[in-house]
Amino acid sequence: MKILQLLFPLLLCIQAEAQNLELFAGVGVNHFFDKGYDDGHYRSTYSPGLAKSLGLGLYGKTGLGIEMGITLKYMEIEGGIDVRGGGLGYGFGLDVNSKLKSLELGLYPLNIYALDKRFEVRLGMEFAFLLGGEMLGKQTGWYLDYDYNFYPPRMITVSELKPIDSTSDDYISDLSAFVCLKIGYLLPIRQKLELVPRLHLGYGLSKRFTDKVDSMPKNWVGMLEIAARRKF
Repeated sequence: MKILQLLFPLLLCIQAEAQNLELFAGVGVNHFFDKGYDDGHYRSTYSPGLAKSLGLGLYGKTGLGIEMGITLKYMEIEGGIDVRGGGLGYGFGLDVNSKLKSLELGLYPLNIYALDKRFEVRLGMEFAFLLGGEMLGKQTGWYLDYDYNFYPPRMITVSELKPIDSTSDDYISDLSAFVCLKIGYLLPIRQKLELVPRLHLGYGLSKRFTDKVDSMPKNWVGMLEIAARRKF
């Protein structure tokens, strides 16, 4: 896999004597959003859904003396999409609940510590590689037939309440990028073993869906994570 080809050279950059290895899990909220094109005939509404993750993290100093964090996690997000629009004489609608599964690679080059290194802030980027997804709901469409043998013009239904039951990549983007912030507090358990409860915030920089979803929304996530960390 391409993601593993990227990961191995990065792992080698971290010195073996300065490693912190962690196993973490998180749960929280996902929300899709667009630029707010709520003008004219276009309307979009998004409802929040569950976000959850399970992953590994490795933190330590590189050969240049700079601390680097690398994470690899499995991520699931859910959320509702209700998009409606059109123009003079036609209209469309998409009302679905979606669920996306991805493998995400995170790079955290900015790491700040305070309070005797117990309080930590990590800033970086994560890249989501799509594993699969589902979209369940309905799609509607209509246009006016301007055959002037009829008056008023007839409304022709192109697809009325057409069910969407798709796992197709035609609807979901293969790769997405995020800016991420982790804020945590270290709790020593025993020698070289720590628990780190933290807040994880991720803001999407790229669209999670293709142009078949008319608004092509991005997404943001807010999660509570708990990490078990072992020092080496």
